[in-house]
Amino acid sequence: MVDFACTHISIDNIIKCSFGLTKTELEIFRFLVTHKKNQYTTQELSQELALDITTIQKAVKKLTTKGVLKKSQKNLEQGGYVLLYECIGQNKIKEIIMNNFENFSKRVEQSLCNWK
Repeated sequence: MVDFACTHISIDNIIKCSFGLTKTELEIFRFLVTHKKNQYTTQELSQELALDITTIQKAVKKLTTKGVLKKSQKNLEQGGYVLLYECIGQNKIKEIIMNNFENFSKRVEQSLCNWK
């Protein structure tokens, strides 16, 4: 928890705001960060989180676009493939969030300097 003026900001809210995540996207992100297995299919995520497969598919697509997840392809022996998703890693997440906050701080400073 971080205190800022009159409010408390949780790490989840910092992550959610930094990446513009929905509640479901944050839930998937938290799951992937905290579980030992590195890569999950959308089917596995659906089962683990008890969410509809289409909800998972939409969320992982957005998380991948936002740069929070990496997507890879595993070819199956009998033909076809399965897509696997994994978090980019806590250190990279921290680095992105810190950059976001530095940029935010600079914009606040500039706005205050220009305030009349």
